[in-house]
Amino acid sequence: MKIKLRNKHSVYETKTPITEQYNPDRLYPKEEITRALQSAPKELKYILKKLPTIPCENENGTRTICTRIPETLFVYLTGRY
Repeated sequence: MKIKLRNKHSVYETKTPITEQYNPDRLYPKEEITRALQSAPKELKYILKKLPTIPCENENGTRTICTRIPETLFVYLTGRY
């Protein structure tokens, strides 16, 4: 009597480690963050109101208002929320 073993569910493993891209010291333009979070859940909008305002300059020398975002907002903006 022969028994055939089948694997109904294929499992794929990745050998490359996942690197985290979040940098807590990076500055983001506050206007772009506000625009991106317009349709965000209420708890994320609450965090948005508490973000610090930091004056900064972009590559062209234009003065803008920047902010540092917590990891929770970074996860939402990258689509993993």
